[in-house]
Amino acid sequence: GLSARNPGRAMAPAGHVRNGGNSNFGGSQFISTTTDPAVAANWREPGQVTVRFDTDAVVPDAKGNLSIIDVSTPKSAREAGLKGPAANYAAASKEVLVEGHVPPDAIEEIDPSCGCKI
Repeated sequence: GLSARNPGRAMAPAGHVRNGGNSNFGGSQFISTTTDPAVAANWREPGQVTVRFDTDAVVPDAKGNLSIIDVSTPKSAREAGLKGPAANYAAASKEVLVEGHVPPDAIEEIDPSCGCKI
């Protein structure tokens, strides 16, 4: 399954978005996801697989937290409290932040070039 690096951290969504791409970032309670397979392909590193899942399948994390925060558009990013660069990064990546655990049986591996199931 999928779990955040640091469940229960209580980091603001803006902090996660601003720092998530930094190599020294220690993680937060969020799993970064995207609605766009091309974005996933762009961030994919050698040896990683690209997956998809229905957010309805997410269950509470190890700390009992569960939330889905859509920051994939400028409007939704602003509504979630993101401003400036954080809002721009989130919207450009069509990001959805998941706080919770994604069970293994809810995950499908996909081909990042098309977003289709392998």
